[in-house]
Amino acid sequence: MDNSVSPNPGVVDGDAVAAVTDTATAAAAATVTTADTAAAPTVADPASASVAQPDVASALYRASHPVDHPAFDQFVATIAALRAPDGCPWDREQTHESIAHNMIEEAYEAVDAIEARDVVHLREELGDVLLQVVLHSQIAADASEFDIDDVCADVNAKMVRRHPHVFGEASAENASEVLDLWDKVKLAERDATGAAGAAGGAGDAGDTGGANGADGAGAADGSGGEAAPPRRACLLDGVPTSFPALMQAQKVSRKAAAAGFEWDTLDDVWEKVREEIGELQEAYAAAPKAANGKVDASAALASASGARATAEVGERDGSASAPAVSGLVDDSGSGPAASAASTSAPALDPATASGSAAAAVAAVELEFGDVLFSLVNVARRMGVDAESALRATCAKFRSRWAAMEAAAAAQGRRIEDLSADEQESLWEVAKQSCQDASAR
Repeated sequence: MDNSVSPNPGVVDGDAVAAVTDTATAAAAATVTTADTAAAPTVADPASASVAQPDVASALYRASHPVDHPAFDQFVATIAALRAPDGCPWDREQTHESIAHNMIEEAYEAVDAIEARDVVHLREELGDVLLQVVLHSQIAADASEFDIDDVCADVNAKMVRRHPHVFGEASAENASEVLDLWDKVKLAERDATGAAGAAGGAGDAGDTGGANGADGAGAADGSGGEAAPPRRACLLDGVPTSFPALMQAQKVSRKAAAAGFEWDTLDDVWEKVREEIGELQEAYAAAPKAANGKVDASAALASASGARATAEVGERDGSASAPAVSGLVDDSGSGPAASAASTSAPALDPATASGSAAAAVAAVELEFGDVLFSLVNVARRMGVDAESALRATCAKFRSRWAAMEAAAAAQGRRIEDLSADEQESLWEVAKQSCQDASAR
């Protein structure tokens, strides 16, 4: 979750939040008031005329007529009581860091309930997610940082701000246009936050007579050193690095595309996928591999050690020089170990070979990541959520595998005892069975 209200996520700019919220709420309320007044004209005899009533289901009416949530207020009070000096010792000891992992676990459990279409369980899991939000807010309130009202005000202001097609004059006819509009608003927020931060930084420098002083001669203390410029907020800073990789890839590429860093057509993205696959294949061909075909830096180390020993024996009896290290010399005869193949044994030093092998293995991993990243861009251009798609495929595989195991058990056998052909046969049966179940 990004925090676009305050340049410093740890400090809430209450004035800024209030200004945005008041402006948006006032605009919404004014619109609703006007609509209500226009829709309900005064008539001499209400009984003899049809009086139009405001549309209580409309977005603007709902926004300007919030309902009370006593259960939520009571829940907030309960968490505050648990954190009180005479409350729960465990709750009093907790910090943002000590319970951070709970936020992730509860969110995943809620997603599991959603995917299982288990409404009863979902109600419980959403409560657990809410518990994390309220508890973190209370921890912050106890430290005089912010409270649950600040959290709600911030996210409310953000929702109003990012839906100008509902609360403003913008237009969006479908979900795709809404997403495009959302990205544009977020870019505008980032620019405004960056400008505010730059202005604040300049003001600070001027006040202290630092490196940005009028004479430009250096620091105020006369040392001649220059103050480090404030770090400019990056477009991608709002995407947490703790996100699952596929989710992170789609979000960072979407932000980059919103800034204009985008292919012209989907075909162009597919061409990039083919290019990355080719580079992956080249990297794999050049990398050291174990007997089972997996890239393995230790395989090159063992080969280099053996080659060095062979070369040392050859030096003593006058035989040929050391052989090349497998996987580190390409078809043209070049590569990290090419010189070792044609010169003396010291070029095959195991430490050198190990470093080259590790780099070659790392290259395969990076190239594979490039393939995945380019495929995520295909998904983004298609309007497919890559993380959800892969989760669905994992769920499908698990379901079919469970059916295979059940079928094998019905035969009194274990799945690992079946031949490859028998496993393939059960797979096809399970695949058809799962497809039939999905169709019902």
